[in-house]
Amino acid sequence: MRPLMGTCVVAAVAFSLSACLPGVRRGGDACCPGGVCPLPTTRPATAKPVVVDHEKRELRLPGVVQKTDAPRMNDFGSHFSALLGCKGGKVDEHFVFLVDAWTPEVYAGLLELGARPRATFGSGGAVDHAGGKLALIDKGYMEGDALLIWIEWQTPEGTRRRAYQDFFIEKTVVDGKEAIKPWTPHFILHGSGVLNDTRTGCIACTHDCPGGIIANNQFPLKQPIPTLKANWELLPAPGTRVTVVIRPVPSAPPRTHGALPEASPPPKAEAAK
Repeated sequence: MRPLMGTCVVAAVAFSLSACLPGVRRGGDACCPGGVCPLPTTRPATAKPVVVDHEKRELRLPGVVQKTDAPRMNDFGSHFSALLGCKGGKVDEHFVFLVDAWTPEVYAGLLELGARPRATFGSGGAVDHAGGKLALIDKGYMEGDALLIWIEWQTPEGTRRRAYQDFFIEKTVVDGKEAIKPWTPHFILHGSGVLNDTRTGCIACTHDCPGGIIANNQFPLKQPIPTLKANWELLPAPGTRVTVVIRPVPSAPPRTHGALPEASPPPKAEAAK
């Protein structure tokens, strides 16, 4: 295992070529997957390395469970922010799982594992990005490779693992009647929050929102926002240290060696509201 550090960020602005070493990265070596590094922003001093596990084809992020008075924490509610995000963004208090990482490095790690966005938030025509054409949209659905997300934590009986969406309950309307059901999102990689430099800290948004890097694209862009509630009967206690595991279903080969292709990032669009 090896972590993804922020040393690669500025170099890619000039579209430099880099190489990734085989295995799981734990060093500070520069690696810009697909030839694209995120826009240079300020890396929080508290951010820990993102662990890219090539053997298991997954990303591992350290984090903690938190409980605040924000919507969805204690009762059903809707909010544009994610429930899983990085510390140091604009909406930290809304994250049930607060991650000690930096979103540009989370995005870069997923690209390294072969995950690719296909349609992201923006305006104008398609652009070259991460070795392919990326459509920019201002309506419709964001698209990209699917991802599985789960949470690991330690108990006296050993390591426990559960799907991220299992920790939330959804209130919806079925045949004109209110219904309470398990939350069943479809997560895809789009990268808009990093490419547009929104700095929300959001990792996995609850709807098709361009403010993060992963979205639930069950419905068109920004609407509707699901009504959710944290299930504290299943969640680890507040303050519990967890590992967020993200495993992409990649459409590109993992970048483990060799020169990376040149690519250009999309132009910045209006930040997500």
